[in-house]
Amino acid sequence: MEPSLDQPKTKRKISRRDFLKLAGAGLLLAAGADLVIVYTKDQKERERGGKVAVLDMFDIRGQNTIDFDGDTKQIINNSFGNEYGGHGETVSAVMNKLKFNTNEPQEQISIVSAVKIGEEAIDKVGNKTVNLEITEKEIIKLIGQTESGTINMSFEVGKIPVTIVTKQEKLKNPSAPLPGITRIGSTEIYKDELGNKISIDKFNEMRRIASEKIIVDAPENKRVVVFLDGYAGENTYDNLLAMTNIAAKFPDKTFIVAGGNPKYLNGLHTPDIREARVRLEKANLWPENLIVVGFQYHGDGIVAPASLGADIYVSDKDLEEMGFFGASSFATPVITEIVSALKKSGVKNWKDILLDGLTENNEFWNNNEKIDYKVLNLGKSKELLLTGRL
Repeated sequence: MEPSLDQPKTKRKISRRDFLKLAGAGLLLAAGADLVIVYTKDQKERERGGKVAVLDMFDIRGQNTIDFDGDTKQIINNSFGNEYGGHGETVSAVMNKLKFNTNEPQEQISIVSAVKIGEEAIDKVGNKTVNLEITEKEIIKLIGQTESGTINMSFEVGKIPVTIVTKQEKLKNPSAPLPGITRIGSTEIYKDELGNKISIDKFNEMRRIASEKIIVDAPENKRVVVFLDGYAGENTYDNLLAMTNIAAKFPDKTFIVAGGNPKYLNGLHTPDIREARVRLEKANLWPENLIVVGFQYHGDGIVAPASLGADIYVSDKDLEEMGFFGASSFATPVITEIVSALKKSGVKNWKDILLDGLTENNEFWNNNEKIDYKVLNLGKSKELLLTGRL
């Protein structure tokens, strides 16, 4: 039994007889017997949706060594190649590995023309910082040149903070003793390193001396260029707004975009678009044709979303089994491949199928905050897409 064309996407009750028929045909995906695949009549919509354009860094090569005493722009250019060399090719390789959307070659579009290097600044330690910008205007221009209906963007638009680490902080007095505090009820007793009682002024002075830092040149093996995530800091809202502007500009296309990766520089910087996304949704600026993808991290006894606020996550274990490592850049094409295959098969309610029928609900506790997120069930996706059940 195939559902009638253009039936509504709203939930509805069905008879037990129809339930069994739908389940047997592979068309019933969600618990509760209310998620049914709906097909479109529009053949052009199928063809357009099945065509994928991968916008990314193509034909980029890095340098074996970086001259950290050289020109800032040259350092950034060389490091950019090291950071993103082979990035676009790997993103495409993820899709080729899955092959859900068979016989449909990807269109590869290089975004190198959209990359600009901003003004140089100095941080509090004395390291050079630059905002690398992937410009919204140029990305819109590139997308306007393709007829593909599904767009993979394993990158962020807007400002990406870059720090050239040549200096670092170190303790001025690493062997200085630390004072301590003993609390008895509401009374605090200050003590030196030997346990002798001291005044609060002496306590504060000892702490100041023990924590005082100086700035020194970083050793050769600590000199690095760090590309922070554009969704993990002050640029989050503006960068996400730029992405929503792009998707809204092309309502007939579907955009599958990366939700960011955690980076370390004087502490962990975790991408978090939740607040920015709520602001955009309240302002009716969040487009329906935009899907944000993250990856689920397993390690050190932790299972958690590596970024916050994405629509869907792909397990790093699934990526590793495919020969890739956990990163939102490589999780994104997994979802793109599924979406394009669904659309090519004529599935009109592909978004419902993806987010409600092919995912599992997960939760993660961050201190006292419960975070709910959806993780792709890749096995179920393969069963649906590779067995001809569509």
